[in-house]
Amino acid sequence: MNTPDLPLASGGGCGDGCACGADTDAEAYLECGLDPALAALLLDSGLDPVEVEDIANVALQEDLAHGVDVTTVATIPEDAVATADFTAREAGVVAGLRVAEAVLSIVATDEFEVERHVADGDRVEPGQKLLSVTTRTRDLLTAERSALNLLCRLSGIATATRA
Repeated sequence: MNTPDLPLASGGGCGDGCACGADTDAEAYLECGLDPALAALLLDSGLDPVEVEDIANVALQEDLAHGVDVTTVATIPEDAVATADFTAREAGVVAGLRVAEAVLSIVATDEFEVERHVADGDRVEPGQKLLSVTTRTRDLLTAERSALNLLCRLSGIATATRA
């Protein structure tokens, strides 16, 4: 099966030839795959949006190496919309919320809404809401594994570092 028809970049920034990887100015990210507001938030956090986009794309390509989830395509209407809560499994320090948003931003075929309940660096308790995301259900199911893997890994590092 082929990989899904998603706007996945292949390294070097957004991959659309805009040469955004050559410039760290926030305006350079307007033509890339990430939402400009998200790119600005990443920059404010000290993260390079192009590098975050590249990491997100690698994670998505790995998770979708065998193509789209056929069960999702077969059972979820294309226009279905869902809201999902990302919650903490255990106590710790959250990190990578904006990286998780970047994964969602890449996959989302339509606009999506994110409500942030905590900030990177906050201590969280089991069951505490981190993010609420509303988007097309298929997009959410496509992105959730990569987004959660990155969020869990970065939060684990933050928790171990803060301990």
